[in-house]
Amino acid sequence: MLIGASMGGLLGIAVAGDAQRPAPFSALALVDITPRWEAAGVARILDFMRAYPQGFADYDAAAVAVAAYLPQRGGRKGEERLRALLRRGADGRLRWHWDPALLDVVENEGRAQQQALLEATRRIRLPTLLVSGGLSDVVSATTVDEFMQLLPGAVHVNVPGATHTLVGDANDAFVAAIADFVRALAAHTCRGRVMTIVLIVLALLVLSLLLAFLRGNAALWSALSIVLAAAVGYAAGSAREALIAAIVLALLTLPFAIVPLRRALFSRSLLKAFAHALPRLSDTERTALDAGTVGFEAELFSGKPDWHKLLAEPRPALSAEEQAFMDGPVERLCAMLDDWRITHELADLPPEVWAFLKREKFFGMIIPKRYGGLEFSALAHSAVLQKVSSICPTASSTIAVPNSLGPAELLLHYGSEQQKDYYLPRLADGREIPCFALT
Repeated sequence: MLIGASMGGLLGIAVAGDAQRPAPFSALALVDITPRWEAAGVARILDFMRAYPQGFADYDAAAVAVAAYLPQRGGRKGEERLRALLRRGADGRLRWHWDPALLDVVENEGRAQQQALLEATRRIRLPTLLVSGGLSDVVSATTVDEFMQLLPGAVHVNVPGATHTLVGDANDAFVAAIADFVRALAAHTCRGRVMTIVLIVLALLVLSLLLAFLRGNAALWSALSIVLAAAVGYAAGSAREALIAAIVLALLTLPFAIVPLRRALFSRSLLKAFAHALPRLSDTERTALDAGTVGFEAELFSGKPDWHKLLAEPRPALSAEEQAFMDGPVERLCAMLDDWRITHELADLPPEVWAFLKREKFFGMIIPKRYGGLEFSALAHSAVLQKVSSICPTASSTIAVPNSLGPAELLLHYGSEQQKDYYLPRLADGREIPCFALT
């Protein structure tokens, strides 16, 4: 932040409002100065500056002159405070530490520069504080109002009892005004940075979801992570930290994102280690892995299913025989079932239900007809179980287990012809009812 008093403040306005170059500071504090000033107050300053062309014999003489010019101070400046304001010339006398030519510039060109300063004020985009003295003859209520209209976002603090030399008149009040402004600026900046970081994270979250949907590769994910780290670091207020975060993240992610590099550094050696550690597949395990294929569920696991494949699947329908079974034996079975009695009183299916299940071959729905079964489709099997389960889940489970877990399915795939000829007819008509002991 630049703090400019009097002419230093005018210089700050010119730099902050320069249309060609950005200001080299992030905030501006003006100490009792506005782009338009009161001529009488400036004339009084110039008169004092011209009043002692021969300088002063010693510091006491200078202190007397300052006390006469600033009677509100109620005392003289000490030698230590005046030493910074005076310089000793070749003749041994003390003169004010400024270039005398400055007086002519202020007097002759000051008014001409006011319009340029007013235009510069309109262009200021920095947080700005104006601290004015209540007794100042350089800055008035009129010039303050004009300044605030030119720069509506500025903060104005008036210090009662202070003149144009505000810092010397009321240093504590001046420091308090600056401190309050800095604290408010820091809080505003912090809130702004937090919001910026939140917006960046939300934007990158959306990009992440888009990348996930489009199945972006590791290189794209790494690039997104690097951009996130750099953007958050920059938004937090440090370009250097943003650069460091981006470099560190790049070093951590790129070796995994670039496929040839990942294979050379990690994959090849890890695969060798796993190859020695993993047990070999047995013939039975390999047969099980190679058996069968997958349907539309493979599309679901791909992350990007082709729904046209699902729509292209032919719509299954029950055969006339299967529909007749649904309308006949299944309906009669449902009429026989009393779920409360089965579950809470008998803890079993009634004998007549068991007999009906066997007689109508409910246990042989997946067994081929040549072995005495019904040889129904998976759709018919599902339809039967769905309807029965709506009446009595116990009966549905009793029917489901022989038709799903086996052993008819196992015998059909792996049994000998002798085993099939013996067991499958007995399973189909219920002479043998499979039982499973599951862990």
